[in-house]
Amino acid sequence: MHITCLARTAFLFVLASTAVSAQTTQQDVSRAEATSPERHQSAEAELTTCVIEGLVVRSDTSEPIRKARVVIYRLKQAANRYGGVTDSSGRFSVDGIAPGRYKIRIEKVGYLSQFYGEDPSGGPTAILTLSSGQRITDLLFRMVAEGVISGRILDEDGASVQDAVITALRSHVYHGQHRLSAVATVESNDLGEYRVYDLPPGRYYVRVEARLRYPKEKNPQTGNAAAPTETGYAAVFYPGTSDAKKAIPVTVLSGQETPISDVTLVPTPAVRLRGHVFNAITGKPLTGCCVFLEPGGGVFLDDNGPGHLTGPNGAFEIDHVATGSFILVASAFTDGRFHDARLPIEVQSVSLDGLNLTIFPEVKIAGRVAVEGSNPVQLSTLQVRLEDLERGYSSVLSAAVSRDGTFQLTNVAAGRYAVGFQGGPDGTYLKSVRFHGESSSDAVVDVNPGGAQGLLEIALDSDGCQVEGSVTDRDRLPVPSATVVLVPGGQRRDFYHLYKDVKTDQNGNFVLNGIAPGDYEVFAWKDIEHAQWEDPDFLEQFERDAVKISAEDHGHKSIELKVTQASMH
Repeated sequence: MHITCLARTAFLFVLASTAVSAQTTQQDVSRAEATSPERHQSAEAELTTCVIEGLVVRSDTSEPIRKARVVIYRLKQAANRYGGVTDSSGRFSVDGIAPGRYKIRIEKVGYLSQFYGEDPSGGPTAILTLSSGQRITDLLFRMVAEGVISGRILDEDGASVQDAVITALRSHVYHGQHRLSAVATVESNDLGEYRVYDLPPGRYYVRVEARLRYPKEKNPQTGNAAAPTETGYAAVFYPGTSDAKKAIPVTVLSGQETPISDVTLVPTPAVRLRGHVFNAITGKPLTGCCVFLEPGGGVFLDDNGPGHLTGPNGAFEIDHVATGSFILVASAFTDGRFHDARLPIEVQSVSLDGLNLTIFPEVKIAGRVAVEGSNPVQLSTLQVRLEDLERGYSSVLSAAVSRDGTFQLTNVAAGRYAVGFQGGPDGTYLKSVRFHGESSSDAVVDVNPGGAQGLLEIALDSDGCQVEGSVTDRDRLPVPSATVVLVPGGQRRDFYHLYKDVKTDQNGNFVLNGIAPGDYEVFAWKDIEHAQWEDPDFLEQFERDAVKISAEDHGHKSIELKVTQASMH
């Protein structure tokens, strides 16, 4: 027993000696690290880098959302990213962020992806400005759960219509024109029921089209097929009108299903369309070409139904077409590329013959960029862009500018395009556009089908005006994530390349760069649909709230704006 105690005492002595030795060694190492250059650099980095912390919750219930992905990326340096994931309480913390201007994106399955300061329309996002060593701990993201529209489709006898195509569309303004663009499309089941899901909250227009067509009616006396009468189902908008302007929008709330009343389809007189498709690329009629109908009147779908193939001589025939405005489209893969031809038509009570479409080859457009102003611009950092104004889908062609200022746009289809550019210093603006030797004051050009095109001459200026300022509410408190819009005044109101918009940062501040000389009005809105300000009727309601400025080259304006709540149309 005594021997055991002595052994234990010896063991404790050795253990204590070892601990003291380890502590002394650790202190020596710590002192060495504290005086090393690496330690100084690490401490300096901790002082200069930033931290972003926040909370992610459901917008409707404020319940925390776990495992939401947080992505932080630097403005104009998208590859420079930081990220993290929310914990069980919905919180996240991302450190080691370099000072600068950032955007933040939150992602989670079952919810709409959300940028910091993003409004429901998906317009411009807000910018988070970080200074050296700044720590932001109070960010709050309210994620929106997806919504649903449900209902039933019936025919004129009250029977269910199966395989009807139901499309939810959103209204928006594009270069001053109202459009309805498809967001989601589904088909009705055997009971005529449907559910349009994955919808962001907002106002939707519901369009119903039955791909089923009635056959020719029989002559009641002879039982033979009667030539004079055909019927078909015209597409209708909820609650039952063929005129999109008379449609009633459906409001969808976050995470909720919105049932709407039954939509009844009624047969109407229908006609036949006949025509030919010619291939100007090969110089022959186009066999096997697909011809289909797109709705007109500013309605753009993501599914225009089955096409109709042309015969050996390029002929086509489409039966059971109900009255309405359409765009007849011929699409074909030839010469290693897809090409199309488009023809607007009005279908009434008489069949249409002689509808001829010609597919032309896309063209090349050569051009030159000249830059004026005192700020140097490297031409090779610029890109010229053509934005298609006629097709419903987003179509932007771009070409890099060479060091000598020349560029070439290829595969340009006939149509109407808005000219723009990317790159250059922040103060750079589009000064003038000339095409075929003619000036385009609104920066819009018409490209003719086939043949040689004229030179596209673009003049830029790097000495644009800068407007900065702040947005406050009626209590003079700063308003983050407000939408600030610069609108050209007078006869330039339709020059959409002069419009500029930006979101305020977390302090309610904003900066607009690259403003061309001239008179403008500046607005600040909260909760506004993107590009709604391009609607002159909407803008007229808020003229009294605008701040008027006159911009000039090298100019700098500082203004204060009061935020206005925009009514959602």
